[in-house]
Amino acid sequence: MTFGIPFCVNFLEFTFLYLIGCAYLAIPIKYNFQRIFWSISVIALFTSLSLITSTQLSSMILCNIYTILLFFLFFHLPPVHTILLMALSNITSFAFQLVLMLVFFPLHIPINSVGVTISENLLTILFSLILYFFIPVHRLFDFLQSSNRYLLASLADMYLIVFAIQITMYSELTSVTDIIVLLLLFSLMIVINWDILYYQKRYDQQRRELENYEQYLPIVNELIDYIRMRQHDFSNHLQAIQMLPLTHTDYPSLRKALLRYKDEINLDSQQLDLLKINMKLISGFLISKTMECKARKRPLIIIVKNYSLQSVVPEYILIDLLGILIDNALEASPEGGIINLILDSVENKIYFKIRNIGPELTPQLRTLFFQKGYSTKTMTSHQHGLGLYKLKKITDAYNGIIMLNNETIDRKKLICFELFL
Repeated sequence: MTFGIPFCVNFLEFTFLYLIGCAYLAIPIKYNFQRIFWSISVIALFTSLSLITSTQLSSMILCNIYTILLFFLFFHLPPVHTILLMALSNITSFAFQLVLMLVFFPLHIPINSVGVTISENLLTILFSLILYFFIPVHRLFDFLQSSNRYLLASLADMYLIVFAIQITMYSELTSVTDIIVLLLLFSLMIVINWDILYYQKRYDQQRRELENYEQYLPIVNELIDYIRMRQHDFSNHLQAIQMLPLTHTDYPSLRKALLRYKDEINLDSQQLDLLKINMKLISGFLISKTMECKARKRPLIIIVKNYSLQSVVPEYILIDLLGILIDNALEASPEGGIINLILDSVENKIYFKIRNIGPELTPQLRTLFFQKGYSTKTMTSHQHGLGLYKLKKITDAYNGIIMLNNETIDRKKLICFELFL
């Protein structure tokens, strides 16, 4: 094949791709002498290379390469956005040319002929001008630039599928080189999807963590307020103790005054203990829960066996699990019933154990406890029956262990949940 016809076809193809690119960017069409010179030079060079390789597949790959180069040169976009714009332009032009093929097929016009190819390109240029002047496609490009990686992955897939269809329609894969390149193309599709989906998953996880930390920010503020209050109280207590020797000059009376004052100030050693936990969100959350349980006359007794809690589970999820266990025990316990919670950490895993007055466990009841919608509470909320189901689901997701059994203490039947993850 002579140089003139492939060059003319390639130049027309780049022209409509450039016009579509301008439509997506909503910028003026600038086709001055400098741009025409660069377009002709680059297209002539790659056309010569495609004639040397003499395969349709190589020609299509070279066409994509010089389109990216010229787009980058003309539009001055970052590389990722340049490829995005080229993909959109290719998909748009291919969709229109596909419609033209549907028109040509009933007329029994050979689509691979030079005349039909040039006619298609000229009609596509006309379509591109209509797109530029009358259809606000720039909104789509703006949306895609700010969209997440899932959508960009779908667009990349669509473009590669379009490219594969073009290869199938316009070329016969006869050489080993063509087949290898096609396999590399599909491998590239897999790599692009894996990379995008992996980083999107990390981004979503970080976003969820940030949202959850913002959700539990009031707990941190409450913890800070509690510490400030205790500091103020301690300052007052120290001043009061310093004044006692002035009013009680002998040892026996001073001793009695100190003992009496110790009983009066009523230091909450449990809450002070919770402040030592390394996970401060959990610390603040448990302090707020002890206050809530105390207000509802169901005291929560917490024993911390290890203040350095370790777990692969994010702290905000641990708070969700603790909240489910404590709320469940709080609802199930009668007024005056004591709730016991043990916290420990072994082999980089966290251990929760909570006990409260509960029913005798039967095999059937053990199965029902973690089923969605099952609840022993009064059905005053549509959320009842979801807590333990959610607990089981999260624990399974992190390969954790849940143990459920009965214990008897002081002739009282207790139900005991143990969580290890």
